Amino acid sequence: MREVRFKVPLMFTLLFLALSGILYLSLLARADRVLYQLELSNGIKGGEAVRNFLDHQARQLDLLCLDWASWDQMYHFVEGRMESFERQNLSYESLENAEVSHGALFRRDLTVVWHGKPEGRIRSVVPCAPEELTKLRETVIRAERYGYARGLTVMSDRILMVSARQVKDTAMGLPYNGWLVLARPLASAGELRRVLPSLVDVRPSQVAMEPKVVTVPVSPSVMETRVPLMDITGRWSMEARLRVDRWIAMGLRELMGMVLVGIAMLGVSLGTAIFLWHRTSISQPLEEMRRRISRMISEGGLRPLEAPSEELESVVGLANLLIKHCTTMERRLIGENRRIREILDGMDLLVALCTTSGDVTFANRAMRDLFDSLEPLVGRKIWEIGDVEDRERIRDRFLATAEGAPQLIRVHLREKRTSMVMNMSHVHRVGGDGEVLVLCRRSSAHIPPGIFA
Repeated sequence: MREVRFKVPLMFTLLFLALSGILYLSLLARADRVLYQLELSNGIKGGEAVRNFLDHQARQLDLLCLDWASWDQMYHFVEGRMESFERQNLSYESLENAEVSHGALFRRDLTVVWHGKPEGRIRSVVPCAPEELTKLRETVIRAERYGYARGLTVMSDRILMVSARQVKDTAMGLPYNGWLVLARPLASAGELRRVLPSLVDVRPSQVAMEPKVVTVPVSPSVMETRVPLMDITGRWSMEARLRVDRWIAMGLRELMGMVLVGIAMLGVSLGTAIFLWHRTSISQPLEEMRRRISRMISEGGLRPLEAPSEELESVVGLANLLIKHCTTMERRLIGENRRIREILDGMDLLVALCTTSGDVTFANRAMRDLFDSLEPLVGRKIWEIGDVEDRERIRDRFLATAEGAPQLIRVHLREKRTSMVMNMSHVHRVGGDGEVLVLCRRSSAHIPPGIFA
């Protein structure tokens, strides 16, 4: 009873907490999937914003390149008819605010007319390195089909914005005769972050990238979006990294954690309430019922029980039905035993009922008249009715009868100056060890001469 008193509330509490935990984990997993899709969508939008901003910056350089390439002097300089143009117009002094880092003039056959880059705060111009000149020439090759090109390129592990335009005489309306290529470094991540707060950095990629935005979790509170960038030659050779704060996910986790704590407290409270209710309404009343029934069994006299609580009315009703049935059977059994003993008392035969250990529990009137002269027969051993020399033989036969084998024995009662035939048989009782029925018939025939001398 005590184990049930603790097991029922404890198992309910554990089951409630287990189901609540499973529901919590499933809801959290669902929320994580939905938030990840939202963050992935935001990362893709952020990547598009980075690409659009960089394209806007390249467009500004392209407009500057267009202004320069439209000068008539530039066309004549490509033709070789203006020797002083380099000194006057390509000194980068007019482009000081544009932060141009590289410039080059190519003829239509891609031969170099002039190239250079500023050094020392645009006070002097030095020639471009061969690999830098090769990058600028690749821009011209890219622009040959459309007449212009703009975009990003990587030069000496630096990202540059580059623009190329055809050089032509606008006054005469002549076809183009060359190419002008300008480049300037991309602004630092700190400066770009003023426009794009989530931007971490923009850097060249060591390996070829796939043309799709990738968003990966870095920590429970931060996700990183990697945006591939295409250079002017059509290769995905750069990447921009964006930082996405998962403040919604963190807030949701905190909220779900509070919900879980609330569910746990609710489960403990319900378990405590069920424990108290079970103890006051079920376990203690059942324990009191058990004590009452035990007392009634030990003292005798079964009596109906009263329901200690509404929850146990059906149990008490069933117990009262059993008690009523047992009382009826008890009265019936007592009446039957009384009638049997009255019948046995009226018989001429000597009848005794004994336990399997030999104690006499009942003796009829004829038996008592013969053996109750000195002390009552009931309570004595059955073999004590014989003479001393016959008692061991009677006891052995009686114990064999108690084991289930009927016995018939004749004994002489010298003190009573008679003999007696004892018929012993085992009588089974439901729920007990049974009894041994001893039937005795007195006989004086065929007594050996001198046996009572």
